[in-house]
Amino acid sequence: MNHYVILLLLLLVSPAVSPLRADDAETFPFRSVVAARDTLVATLPQGRRWLVQVGSSEPRLSEPGESFTIHAGPSLRLIERHASYLVTAQATAPAGLQVEHTSDARSVGGEVTKKSFFIPAH
Repeated sequence: MNHYVILLLLLLVSPAVSPLRADDAETFPFRSVVAARDTLVATLPQGRRWLVQVGSSEPRLSEPGESFTIHAGPSLRLIERHASYLVTAQATAPAGLQVEHTSDARSVGGEVTKKSFFIPAH
C-alpha cells in the first residue's frame, strides 16, 4: 500500500517541474539565450529553481524565470542536487554560452559524468 502512495505522490509532483520540451532542448538549462552587444542574456525557465553562483559571489537561490547578463570572463554556475552547469559567455562570433555539465549519480549506483556543449545565442 505504501508503494502506491509514493507512486501517486511522484505522479502528482512531477508536473510541477517544468518538463524539457523539444523546443527547449537547444538552450537547456536556459529558456533562452540572446546576444546583446558584448554580453549575453540567459533566462531560466519559469518552472525550475537553481542554486546560482555568479563569479566568486556567494551562492543563492534563483528566481523562477530569472535572467542573467553574462559578460565574457566570469562564469555562472547552476547547481541542483545531482548536477551542475558551469556557464561561460563567448561574445565573439559565434556568440553563445559554453557549458560544462557534471552529473553525479553515485548516490544511486552510477558514476560522475561530464560533458561540454555550446548554446548559440539568438
